[in-house]
Formats: sequence, C-alpha cells, structure tokens
Amino acid sequence: MGNQKIIGLVGYKNSGKTTFSEKLISFGSNKGLKIGTIKHHGHGGPPQLESVNTDSSKQFEAGAVVSSVEGGGRLSLQASSDHLSLHDIMKIYESFPLDLIVFEGYKNEKFPKILFIRTQKDLYLLDYVSNIVAVVSWMPIDDLPTQLQCFLIEDDSTIMNWVFSFLGFDIA
Repeated sequence: MGNQKIIGLVGYKNSGKTTFSEKLISFGSNKGLKIGTIKHHGHGGPPQLESVNTDSSKQFEAGAVVSSVEGGGRLSLQASSDHLSLHDIMKIYESFPLDLIVFEGYKNEKFPKILFIRTQKDLYLLDYVSNIVAVVSWMPIDDLPTQLQCFLIEDDSTIMNWVFSFLGFDIA
C-alpha cells in the first residue's frame, strides 16, 4: 500500500470494535491525522444500502458496477464485484491523503491487528487470528503470549496512546 499506516480491529459482534474505532478516529483526527476506515460486513450477503431512494442508489440497483455521488466535498461510493478483497479496497484508498487506515474484520489479513475479547469463549481467537499485536478485553486474561500488549476495554487513553505509538505516530 502507499505510505499509510494500517491497523485492524477484529473480534466478534458487540466486542467493542466499532465503539473503539470511533474513539480512535476522533483521537487521531484531533491530533491532525487523516484517517480512513474499512469495515467488513461479516453477516452474510451484501450490506444494506444506506439510502435506497437516491439517484446513485437507483443507478447501482439498476446494474451499475460503481456508483457515486459527490457534494460539498463528500463522496459516497458503492461498488459491486464478484469479490472485493481488502487489498482491492485499499487500492482505492491510496488515492486519498490518509495517514492511517483502520479496518474491522478481515481476521486473516497480514496487517497488524488488535483482537477484542468479550467472553472466555472468544479466547480461541488468539490461536485463529493472524498478526495480533494487542488484545483489548472485557476481563483480565492470564497466560497471554508475552509479545502481546493487553488492555482492559475501559483503559481508553492508555490504549489510544499505545496504538499511535506502535504505529509510529508522534502525537505528544
């Protein structure tokens, strides 16, 4: 990818990924960073269209492969393909002046990831997910691999500072 830093947030539904990503984006944006996000819709089938009665949505539903609308400097884009990989989407993001890309989902991609653990049942993800650099948990966890940073979910400021430091941003 370009010069953008990349970090993934993975874990099950309701584990805190989206809430955390919103805080991460707000924190980084307030420090002057330009941040883009990519979310994998892992619930089967395509995600629902956000605005179904707009011209661009109607064009997309009529069969357009890509449809977008721009106004006031905001671009909304919809695209369809047999398979869009994270790599394909990141190619699109290269055209934007981003410092950081935060993605949700895509558990097996090569990029560094923060794993969100809500319950004991989620612990098996430690062996399933690749390239975990940190764990954010709703409970204390014993016996984590020593190379992993572990945070409790309520430690927002500590986690934020660690993430941006890990990614090489000087935000002090």
